[in-house]
Amino acid sequence: MLLHNSVQHGGSQLAQSGAAGGGLISTDTTLSVAPLHTANMQIQQLQDLGIVTAQLTESQNFYTTRLGFQPVFVSDWYVHLKNGPVEFGLMAATPESPAAPATAVWLSLGVANADAEHARLTAAGVPVEGEPQDHPWGVRSFVVRDPNGLGVSIGHTIPMNDEFMRAHNKLTHASS
Repeated sequence: MLLHNSVQHGGSQLAQSGAAGGGLISTDTTLSVAPLHTANMQIQQLQDLGIVTAQLTESQNFYTTRLGFQPVFVSDWYVHLKNGPVEFGLMAATPESPAAPATAVWLSLGVANADAEHARLTAAGVPVEGEPQDHPWGVRSFVVRDPNGLGVSIGHTIPMNDEFMRAHNKLTHASS
């Protein structure tokens, strides 16, 4: 399952179905308050993000030819990709750092128009998981899978559902 923003909804996580046609498993928009963190560390930036893969070439081809990333560094064991302000790496699996099925991680990419990207990727023969859908948290998106099985959500911002926005505002004000 592909989870978006780890948002709790009425005691269960809202998830997008991996079946053709997609869909939400839950339509409950009740938010649960997550406990406040107690760590004193203040993160200034995400310095690095990468995917360990047994399919380095296939993964590089997918992200460059299908999703428009440009390789900014390429070696036989590591590829660093960039598309606008988004950067991440692909690293070849080793015995010390083996590839694992990418089922507990997701990547969400923001685009100008999810419907146009869905049409472009579908026309290019990329398997997509359902049609773009509006989500109450303010994103219209669909999912493709990279060669490693990683769910890549591609979406654009839309107005947040009123009920979801009220619940979100309550949480935001409660935690400040």
